[in-house]
Amino acid sequence: MKHYSSVKTVNRESGLLWHGDTLPTRLLLTSFRAIPYFRGKGLLFRWITSLFFDKELRLSSNWGMRLNIYPNDFIGHAIAFEGGYEPRSLALAARIMSNGGVFVDVGCNFGLYTLSMAGIPGVQCIAIDASFVALAKLNENLKRNPGINAAIVSCALTTTNAVQCFEVPSQWNLGMTRVADMETQKNPSRFWAAGVPLQQVLARLAPGRIRLLKIDVEGFELSVFRGLDFEGPFRPDNLIVECDPEGFRNAPACFEFLISKGYEAMSIEGKVVQDCRELPEKNVWFRCASNEQPSTKCE
Repeated sequence: MKHYSSVKTVNRESGLLWHGDTLPTRLLLTSFRAIPYFRGKGLLFRWITSLFFDKELRLSSNWGMRLNIYPNDFIGHAIAFEGGYEPRSLALAARIMSNGGVFVDVGCNFGLYTLSMAGIPGVQCIAIDASFVALAKLNENLKRNPGINAAIVSCALTTTNAVQCFEVPSQWNLGMTRVADMETQKNPSRFWAAGVPLQQVLARLAPGRIRLLKIDVEGFELSVFRGLDFEGPFRPDNLIVECDPEGFRNAPACFEFLISKGYEAMSIEGKVVQDCRELPEKNVWFRCASNEQPSTKCE
């Protein structure tokens, strides 16, 4: 069996692809990826995984990581059917982190980005999430990859110290965990989490400047940004920020805030963008605007 340390020799330019860790899982994924779409395909897949795989699939990647996914989850379903999730964003992140450095994964969920970046030599990961459910799944995945260097932080990121209420609006998408709307009917999935500014977390755990900050917090990015001193020692060289024009009303404010801090907004393919419309994988790459040539590091 291949050991995790072998990820040091893999070629990440080839793109990240996931396959089954066992022959039955490999056959299941190969079959369903090859079958054209039909009504009820997803339901049949979930029935098979529930009956024969205990609702969980164990995968390996061509980058050397191992991952447990849950086919009922939105991201797990995408990985199972398509072989990956946000492959171009992950490829950009891997290129930024190719020479090592500190990677901060805000809204780390079950660890797709953390696992993918932590296998790169010289990378130190800080994975942050308010959801105890997500962090439990991340911990399971870390146990399957004992060579990973990652610090796990259980908290919400806020502008000032506070306690916040969160909810999971969809049982099919753990990644949608967000600050609860207290005026709506009480959601049984609600839970409370201690909130601290990102600056405090980094002052305790980060050894230096952040090479890449990836953030996916369902429209509450400004609260995270305002809790970080962009003139201090932890100023990120790069940010990859989820930006959904349909759900994130504060997207224009995020653009304005980061541009005022000296970043330029690019698509993950390196094209200048002005807003969230028609973005590949609904992510924006904010990089330092001080360099005339495309760069992954602030000077």
